[in-house]
Amino acid sequence: FDLNIKGWLLNEPNYRLGLMAGYQESRYSFTARGGSYIYSSEEGFRDDIGSFPNGERAIGYKQRFKMPYIGLTGSYRYEDFELGGTFK
Repeated sequence: FDLNIKGWLLNEPNYRLGLMAGYQESRYSFTARGGSYIYSSEEGFRDDIGSFPNGERAIGYKQRFKMPYIGLTGSYRYEDFELGGTFK
C-alpha cells in the first residue's frame, strides 16, 4: 500500500507540479511445490539429485519493505490524454 499527501507548487489546467510525502509498504512472497532438484553436498559438486512429490513444499520466500519517502510529482494534460510521473 501507499499512503501520501501532495502539495501543488504549480496547479494549472494543463499541467501540475508538486511535492509529496508518504509511507509505502510492499510485500512479495512465493512458495514452490514439487519438482526436481540438484544440490551439492560437502563431499561433491552437484551430486545430490532427486525430486519432491507434487504438492509438497520445496522452498518458500517472503520479503517486506516498509519506508517513508518524499518526492516530486507532476502531470501534463493534452486534450483527452494525461501524462504523469512521480519521483520518490
